[in-house]
Amino acid sequence: YNCRPPLPVVLPSSTGQGLQISAQLTHREGQIFYSLLFENNTQVPLDGFMIQFNKNTFGLAAAGPLQVVIKHVN
Repeated sequence: YNCRPPLPVVLPSSTGQGLQISAQLTHREGQIFYSLLFENNTQVPLDGFMIQFNKNTFGLAAAGPLQVVIKHVN
């Protein structure tokens, strides 16, 4: 069991029209990861949104394709 503190909110649902995004850089097993959590705070499925990763001050680049794990919480 791995208990981690919640990720900081970077896009509140009030700004994201119901979509809330929490994110944080994490360090695991000698590698850096960008952990993202997407939450739908509406009663309907969200559709038609995209994510853009801009250049960053740390010079980090993707080591491979984006890996997505979807968890449905009711």
